[in-house]
Amino acid sequence: MTPRIENRFITQQLSCYFDQVEDRLLLMAHAPHGQLRTVALTRRLTERLINAFATLLMDSSALAMRAPTEARADVVLLEHLSAVTTNRHFNPPPSITTPAASAMTTQSSPAPNNPSIPLISSLQVQIEATAFHLHFHTASDEVLILTLQRPELHCLLELLRHYAEVANWNIVIETAWFITRPPPYLIN
Repeated sequence: MTPRIENRFITQQLSCYFDQVEDRLLLMAHAPHGQLRTVALTRRLTERLINAFATLLMDSSALAMRAPTEARADVVLLEHLSAVTTNRHFNPPPSITTPAASAMTTQSSPAPNNPSIPLISSLQVQIEATAFHLHFHTASDEVLILTLQRPELHCLLELLRHYAEVANWNIVIETAWFITRPPPYLIN
């Protein structure tokens, strides 16, 4: 049985680490005073989360609902791009290789095979007007609750997609707006 921990956790930053030995993504929630909570995600659950979060963001977008039907996916994609490029608590995946972020990730990364890292079997989402409450469950216990604003959920979605690609998991994305990859910018 997973040891009981204080579930509710206010995070300032989310990061991820791919554990090649266990073939798991380790999602790390960093709090303001150096606290760290880590949970392990399987490929199967990660694929489900990516598709569920992408669908949830599409279905809950007030801006998209006001747009013409044929433009809704584009509205959510623009919202996504804005969130991942302007959120000050999100280090976009490419910047994880910077020396400072790399050092933080190395120091914060739990050791592979660490039995104290709970393996998540399900996630429940509660939606409020301005927040999404993510309840992470093992087979026997709720181990973590994250409360994220809409832009932060976009950032978590991008983080999961990036590390699923790093893991070479070939995740099948079913939500049309999230399949689209914007072309790289060319500045002359």
